[in-house]
Amino acid sequence: MDQVGLIDERFFMYGDDLDWCVRFGKAGWPVVFYPEAEIVHYGGGVTARAPVYFYVEMHKANLQYFQKHHSRLGQLGFLAALLLHDSIRYIAFSALSLLGPLWCDRVGWKAQRSMACIRWVLNSKEQLLETGSAGRSDITSAS
Repeated sequence: MDQVGLIDERFFMYGDDLDWCVRFGKAGWPVVFYPEAEIVHYGGGVTARAPVYFYVEMHKANLQYFQKHHSRLGQLGFLAALLLHDSIRYIAFSALSLLGPLWCDRVGWKAQRSMACIRWVLNSKEQLLETGSAGRSDITSAS
């Protein structure tokens, strides 16, 4: 812990564990997978109340990770892949929601979630190209 530091508190809710593992690896510590370990996670307790918001926040954390550990080209690559991913999802979920009220109830919110992410990506991409950051430039200098 003295060598690597604590978990970076600037990560809101996601990405802090990935960042920490990368920092341990860069410091020469092995990062291992231990399949016998078990964790009980009651997923969705908080995120279920605002799935669109938390979906975008997850991707913001991923970009934050890329800002901290990868080049601007890597950051743009991440945003391009995310834009493609959510564009495909938006089209698919929008088409499914046209099948009737049952489908609309089941997947309509996923189309909204993907569109929110697309809007965020387009805004982040512009900021990244203009300033070299994507709304969280304070994270790039962190260890």
